[in-house]
Amino acid sequence: MSLSYTNIFASHDGDLGQLRVHPGSVVSPGQALVPLIEANSYWVQANFKEDQTGLLKVGMIATIELDLYPDVTYTGWWKRFLLLAVHRFRSCRRKTRPVTG
Repeated sequence: MSLSYTNIFASHDGDLGQLRVHPGSVVSPGQALVPLIEANSYWVQANFKEDQTGLLKVGMIATIELDLYPDVTYTGWWKRFLLLAVHRFRSCRRKTRPVTG
């Protein structure tokens, strides 16, 4: 098949990330081949304790302040929340008693 029959479309302007296919790869129609980072968009990852997330909802407006730029305030919105297993971050030290029988 000729490459002249091949069209690659992007949903919006932006930059391309690392290519996920290589010469000889078999791909399907609609398969994502390379990540597209939308121009003029950014994401922020924040960690909260479970008791700090009660009132937060997807779609809420967020005010973002960065230590790097203390005099600048950014505005964004909550896109999604991911729940992580917190126990892997906690120190689990317990006093143990010798078992006597």
